[in-house]
Amino acid sequence: MARTIRTGSGRSLDELTMDALRAERLVPEDFRISREQLNEQAAAAAAGGYPQLADNLRRAAELTALPNQRVFEIYAMLRPGRATAADLQSLAASLQQQNMPRVAALVLEAADSYASAASPSQGSARERVRAGRRAETGPADASRAA
Repeated sequence: MARTIRTGSGRSLDELTMDALRAERLVPEDFRISREQLNEQAAAAAAGGYPQLADNLRRAAELTALPNQRVFEIYAMLRPGRATAADLQSLAASLQQQNMPRVAALVLEAADSYASAASPSQGSARERVRAGRRAETGPADASRAA
């Protein structure tokens, strides 16, 4: 027997009708996907041979515990140059305490990446990209890579 899909508020999809909407019996939470549903989709993705999609869905499942505004704030912090590595490490610790280990691991990965990019011994990210282009094209074409 098929399992009933539930929204973030616990309503079944059959309860999301235009009549219920017009009668103002529905709230925004009724239209959010549930953590359980995302975890089920992750299991299906993993079983189908899509491990990266499964990982993304599991992280999304963890994020359902947060208000949308907080998710947007985290997204903004993950953009390059928007937060320091220390800010991201602090965020990761907070997420870990909120039982979001997969999201915390992703944030720590970003923090490590940004810390490496800021390391003076390695140069800026732009300089490393240019150096990589010069290495790929060879010395004769180095002037075009810059």
